[in-house]
Amino acid sequence: GSGAPGRTNLYTRLVELFRVGSTTALGELEVAIRGNDLAAARATCHKLKSSAANVGAIAFSEDVRRLEQLCAGGDVTAAWTAFERLRSAHPALIAELLGLDRRESA
Repeated sequence: GSGAPGRTNLYTRLVELFRVGSTTALGELEVAIRGNDLAAARATCHKLKSSAANVGAIAFSEDVRRLEQLCAGGDVTAAWTAFERLRSAHPALIAELLGLDRRESA
């Protein structure tokens, strides 16, 4: 295929931006939820949800949406549990996104 390397490089760049952005977002979420600032957590979720969907991380995006709803509902305990799931799933997600990219370009 012609033009595939360019697309691949673009995708790799998008994933890298998502990796950095989502890592930052998870840090913000931890601080916000620990501090009972669910409004701030909700705002972070809203951004993270979109960026996850942009790189095709649909299941992760859905989990973020669920966390956003828990924050909206004011359930700190459930929000923390949902956050911990997101955080533990994150490294594998990034590896998977980068792995998909490598398989395609091979």
